Amino acid sequence: MTEKKKPEWKINLTPKEKKQLVRLGIFLALGLFLMLLASVSSNNKSSFLQENPVTSSESLQTLSASVSSGEAEELEAKLEEIIGSMSGVDNVQVALVLAASSRTEYAVNVDATESQQESSGSDGSISNSTNTSKSEQIATSSGPIKVQETMAQVQGVVITAKGAENINIKAAIIQAVQSLLGLPAHRIMVYPAE
Repeated sequence: MTEKKKPEWKINLTPKEKKQLVRLGIFLALGLFLMLLASVSSNNKSSFLQENPVTSSESLQTLSASVSSGEAEELEAKLEEIIGSMSGVDNVQVALVLAASSRTEYAVNVDATESQQESSGSDGSISNSTNTSKSEQIATSSGPIKVQETMAQVQGVVITAKGAENINIKAAIIQAVQSLLGLPAHRIMVYPAE
């Protein structure tokens, strides 16, 4: 019988070519590792975003401070006091821009009744009628019962201050408001006062 020859796959390489091949293998392995690492990192970010979706209307609610209407004036006065006490700042005025007003939902008692009536006519016909009535009253227990209260969201802040023409002071004011309200810098406007 004839013996089958095994094909030879052996390639003769010089030592310099072997070093280059090893380097190429190392770079290839490193590249694959980095791609895998980036893939795992992006999966974690996308799963975070899927668990915590933020739409443009929701981002305002989650990234902004929330206040009631009465608290807005108090907060403006407090910000004026804090910013006014900063070095190089004087004559401060603060205006909060609210995205929406506060809203309160109260518990409601619902009374619904339904009655059905069946009648037959002299000609043998049968008619059915249904009467439904529904009434709602705010539930009370020595006053209305609050179910949920939604505070107004601070959408932005406008500040005028003497000294704000200095870029360092302006940056310090913006940073202070960011820290106090948790607002991003693009929602804080600072202008020099006259």
